[in-house]
Amino acid sequence: MKVAVRAINWSLGMACWWDEWDVSTRRKFWAAMYDHGRFIRDNLEWSPTDRYNHYFGDIVGLAVVAATIGNHQEAEEWGAFAAREIAREILGQFAPDGLNREQSTAYHRLMVELATIGVRACEVLNRPVPAACRDRLAAAYRAMRVLGGETGQMPLVGDNDSASVLRVLPREDGETSYLWAIGARLLPEQALDSGPVSPEYLLLFPPPNVMPGTPVAQPAKVSLVGQALADSGFFVLGDSRNRMILRCGPLTYRPVGAHRHMDQLSFSLWVDGFELLVDPGQFCYSAWPERGMRYRKSSAHNTVEVDGLPQSWAYQPPGGYCYTLFGDPRPRCERFQVDSGHATFVGVHSGYRRLRRGGDHRRICEFDATRLTWEVRDEVNCAADEGYRWYFHVHPAAVITEIAQGWRIERGSVGLELAWQRPSMVRSVILDGAYAPRYGIEHRASTLVVFQPAASSAVAEFQLKAVTLQDQP
Repeated sequence: MKVAVRAINWSLGMACWWDEWDVSTRRKFWAAMYDHGRFIRDNLEWSPTDRYNHYFGDIVGLAVVAATIGNHQEAEEWGAFAAREIAREILGQFAPDGLNREQSTAYHRLMVELATIGVRACEVLNRPVPAACRDRLAAAYRAMRVLGGETGQMPLVGDNDSASVLRVLPREDGETSYLWAIGARLLPEQALDSGPVSPEYLLLFPPPNVMPGTPVAQPAKVSLVGQALADSGFFVLGDSRNRMILRCGPLTYRPVGAHRHMDQLSFSLWVDGFELLVDPGQFCYSAWPERGMRYRKSSAHNTVEVDGLPQSWAYQPPGGYCYTLFGDPRPRCERFQVDSGHATFVGVHSGYRRLRRGGDHRRICEFDATRLTWEVRDEVNCAADEGYRWYFHVHPAAVITEIAQGWRIERGSVGLELAWQRPSMVRSVILDGAYAPRYGIEHRASTLVVFQPAASSAVAEFQLKAVTLQDQP
């Protein structure tokens, strides 16, 4: 895949500076691209069952090489093969709701970039992908809009190695707005919401007299109070600026977890476009496997843990990173309903049935758009010998303090109040936590942990309320 990504990047460089290259540089470029194409074609990362972003990157890179070289016998074969595989893999690697099947939002963005470049390369090769593939890619763009809201910033759910094949400016790993105009131009028949022209747009579609920042069309305001990517297990309670994004979906399309985390029934939460409760992301893989594993556990997510144990168990080879999760918690959405001004989610997972007196965890969330509140009820039908723990991971730019009714999380002029029903039943502590906005980068953050004593089962209710804070003098 690295060779394919390099070929893609060099082709983008050619698009920028071809007129400035002399004959010698151009000849070296053609020779290098030919060598890249032969290497990719002879070393495809294909598998009968586990084809994922590596193989997809291979065939997209091969299509780009073929389109760049043009009229050449081997390049013609590469282009025909890559176009067929790209069409097949778009349908295989993106779920019907559009989300990439690796169940990581960062990898979804990467795969949308790759698919976009691949479809564009197929157009240049005069081998356009079928309509069904264009429909699926459009669904992938819409999935980004569902998860990114008005700001275009998706939560960092699942693994993240900060990979990108299209970004030319420093951007947050969850940012997607630079792709909006690209999707609308690439798939005009799909009526996708657009946005401002980005430098990445100009690399793929260089129209005359268009500068970065020029609005192609204004993105549509999302007025719904609930949306779902039901095939992949993402549920949004709220609008495009005030929203809770819940996870209740499969490990991956593979038998084991791969890039998924132990995060069932976890959520991230935004108030007025600012993220306050976060999925901490992923710090690293094999370079520091123990540190990376901490980000995968249930305790790194805004969910419930029983007896200090994660929802699933994992295999971590000595000195290696854990890409394998066992014990699928079998999450399922029991109800998702959107009414005028209200949205309700009911989900359950069975990850703790493996315990001696185990059972299910059910989470019920109700959003009220008028009051800007999220009412949450957790029913843990599982006995605990050491107790139950609720985790709330706070964005590093936010501050959490204890108040009379519970806790307040503040970030600039917005805030979130967390009120616990029957607070005498629990005790709490605010610990030092961590947040990884990109691979290899870790920021200090706060984590609220609420404890409930050992019992045969547990029921907890709490309210999250968005508040506007007075500007500090």
